[in-house]
Amino acid sequence: MRRLIIPILALVLFSCSKKDDGNFIFEETWTGGLAEDVILSPDTMYVIAGYTNGFPFVIKIDRSGKRILEYHSEAEGEFNSIVIDTSGYYAAGNSDGEMIVSRIGFDGIEDWTVSLGMGANILRSVIRKYDEDSFIVTGSDHVDSLDAGVFKIAVINRNGDIESETEVDPGYNIAVSDFVVEPGGNIYVALAKSVAGSKSKASVAEITLGGNIIWETELYNNNKFAAACINIERNGSDDIYVTGKTELRVDDNNLENSFLSILGPEGNVIEKIYLENSNCGVDIAFDDFERVHLLNRNCFLIDIIGTDGSTDESLFRTFEVCDPYETDTYASGMKINADDNYILCGAHTGKVYYALRKGFAANGEPAE
Repeated sequence: MRRLIIPILALVLFSCSKKDDGNFIFEETWTGGLAEDVILSPDTMYVIAGYTNGFPFVIKIDRSGKRILEYHSEAEGEFNSIVIDTSGYYAAGNSDGEMIVSRIGFDGIEDWTVSLGMGANILRSVIRKYDEDSFIVTGSDHVDSLDAGVFKIAVINRNGDIESETEVDPGYNIAVSDFVVEPGGNIYVALAKSVAGSKSKASVAEITLGGNIIWETELYNNNKFAAACINIERNGSDDIYVTGKTELRVDDNNLENSFLSILGPEGNVIEKIYLENSNCGVDIAFDDFERVHLLNRNCFLIDIIGTDGSTDESLFRTFEVCDPYETDTYASGMKINADDNYILCGAHTGKVYYALRKGFAANGEPAE
């Protein structure tokens, strides 16, 4: 792996076909690739992971959108997920069919990288903090392939030591897109599954670190239509919020449709909501008003929903004009900062894209 620090660089401003520039605090495109995940750092700046030109990267950007730190790997692949603690940035991804996990120091220098394989290609890895000294990482196939009948769960400590690893065989082809850690130490998993060559099914499960499935709940499944869970979150209560995509028949065509499901801690479904046509839910965040902000992949559309599942809130359009049925602007990640603004990441015209967009004023009303 390359150990590299690059000084501050000026970026080229991105312009959409039609938008109100005053609503963007900053908006940037970079080189070819995809920004896959974004997190807030304690110093109120932003850290983004993804890939550029086939190689994983981690960058830190300041409050004006300028890159103030860059790390690039010399091994081909991508970073899918990133977390931070007091010892550095921990990024998980894949390279040559294996899971990779790297710790990058706050100076931009790689401290270590570990690789883990399994009995199938790993195309997506997700990392979450487990306790003060260790992290849980999952590695699996991608929801759009579903060729693998196994996935991996590993626990890695701050020093890069592998404390445990389990290859889980659930009895069907599976892809794990995301997970959260539940209070007892198990994980709630957002997944897609395919049984005996069927179309993919969206499912949520509670799984132990040893790979035992406590419960599993299927969502939005019709044998004629494909579905998948993409993102899963908890809002501090016991409830679980899941989003993803499901096919629907619209005007004699099959279109992907985004959804939100709310489940109880035992997997019981509390609410199921269909949202945007020709779209896919990719991330969920919560605001101080206890509302759900659901990021749709195409055009960075954001649905704002009451935590009880009420849909009488609003649709937030990141861009004034963007057609989700035909677009080259794709979202991957979102966070809401202390000023109630959206930090967003993804891709535009095949290039890495990230932006800070005005969100909501202190009274909870959309920003003017």
